Amino acid sequence: MELLAESGDVDDVVAADGEIDPGASGALAYWGSTGALPARARRLKGTMAAHNLVCWKCGADLAALSLPLSRRDECARCRAELHVCRMCVDYDEHVAKKCREPIAEEVSDKTRANFC
Repeated sequence: MELLAESGDVDDVVAADGEIDPGASGALAYWGSTGALPARARRLKGTMAAHNLVCWKCGADLAALSLPLSRRDECARCRAELHVCRMCVDYDEHVAKKCREPIAEEVSDKTRANFC
């Protein structure tokens, strides 16, 4: 089995517009060519560099923080906890339990830090 680290970086396979590079090789390119990767790749693309996260409570820019967020990270302006459901890409007000992640444990308070 080929490891992700051996198969290339997401940025090497996914273009800025989210399309898979047809000349790329490795596991990322394979899964991208099947149509199984693009949404996940778009979420991952650039997460280790700059990002445009804002605080869920006050809207303050969180560009100074590195990703992934630590469980103890707080907003510098309002001191709100940031490793919360409200900041997650799977948080959705319109689905059951407000989470699209199928195997996540239910978190009762979506505004408190959790281990998800």
